[in-house]
Amino acid sequence: MAGGARPVEGTFLNKSHTNGVRLETTRHNVTSISFYCKRTRYDLIQSVGVRRDGSFTFHGKMTRYGPEGQPWGKQKARFSGRFTSRKRVHVHRKLSHCGTANVRAKGKRD
Repeated sequence: MAGGARPVEGTFLNKSHTNGVRLETTRHNVTSISFYCKRTRYDLIQSVGVRRDGSFTFHGKMTRYGPEGQPWGKQKARFSGRFTSRKRVHVHRKLSHCGTANVRAKGKRD
């Protein structure tokens, strides 16, 4: 993968309902992240630091929500990613009940 970069402050978005992602960022952190898979959503409202090379990782539990937004509890989750430019991100994620996938998203300033 190409060298990384620090993100712009704002929102990174891939609107797919089956393999989407939404990240809120500052220059040094991913402040929240949501993954979309099979009409469900996995949320992490916790800051994840972005390293100098533009990479970030998380291993723990995320809150899973059903198709109508109803909470389905905490589920195991793992993801790692890299900002390939200031406005593009690539994330490899592994979620309980959802499997493994790679997701790309574009950023925009808020």
